[in-house]
Amino acid sequence: MCRRCKAEKSATAFSRDRSRKDGLFSYCRSCAKNYHEKYRDAANAKSRAVYASGPERREGAVAIQRAAYHADPEKYRAKRRASFHKRKRGEDDLSRYYREHVLRNDPCVYCGSYEDWAVDHIYPVSKGGSGSWDNLTRACNSCNFRKGTKSLLGFLLFLNNVKGGTILI
Repeated sequence: MCRRCKAEKSATAFSRDRSRKDGLFSYCRSCAKNYHEKYRDAANAKSRAVYASGPERREGAVAIQRAAYHADPEKYRAKRRASFHKRKRGEDDLSRYYREHVLRNDPCVYCGSYEDWAVDHIYPVSKGGSGSWDNLTRACNSCNFRKGTKSLLGFLLFLNNVKGGTILI
């Protein structure tokens, strides 16, 4: 049921909204369209007024941001540092997506099995590697445990010596 027009409608008449339990927006598509058309003109008029007021008004907004930065630069530096370290630890959205969707379907890069798997750091974190997506690969638990803190080349040479074969790189 649409909260705006109070009409009973099918689920296809509503847009999707992942934040809600039922997964649907609370207004039907036609009510949402009417709402946006009504307020779009007001928002556009406000933007036109700011633009027409000249560069002084636009530069005023930049000046306010600049003044806020100069009032407490450490606050903004801390935000940038936190963002940098979040990416380095692999907690950014790209690394999370890579772990959840890409690695899930890959075999172990060392032995090719699809059994119990773990995310392996190609260049070990203990030796300065990061947790970002470009340093991650999928490995089965046994290969990941055997690799330990060895580098990729060191581990491949170790496997070569154990199996007594040749590795084509």
